[in-house]
Amino acid sequence: MSRQRKKGTAFETALVRWLRERLGDGRIERRAMHGSRDIGDVYGLVCHGNAEGIVEAKAHATVTPSRVSEWQRQTEGEQANAGADFALLAIKTPGVGRKSLGRTRVRMTTASLLAISGVAWLHGAHDSALSRWVETDLETVCSLMEGGCR
Repeated sequence: MSRQRKKGTAFETALVRWLRERLGDGRIERRAMHGSRDIGDVYGLVCHGNAEGIVEAKAHATVTPSRVSEWQRQTEGEQANAGADFALLAIKTPGVGRKSLGRTRVRMTTASLLAISGVAWLHGAHDSALSRWVETDLETVCSLMEGGCR
């Protein structure tokens, strides 16, 4: 296994452990690779009764705007492949370790933000508004999900 793959696997494993503990759900798991129809790195996130989600995890030393744009496109594709209601792009944050994983940067579309918040779709909302990307941290994501997580 390459050094980069080991780094990514370690980040995914740490995310799963942290999310299981933080959300109190042992069913959150890492996914095996699915080739060209990848469906995310972490699955088993469910909130607000039935909203199911995935996490795409990235652990790169160099994070550039173009790389983030590519990861966002990848995350959207994996959400579609998985048939998930929401998708999170977790980007390893320098200086954030296992004990402070809640500070991990998380990007998502506004549609995913609405799903994890338990907010119904806005009538008349334009696709462009729902596809806009926003950023927060993993702890905030979990706080939004808590009210309706299984």
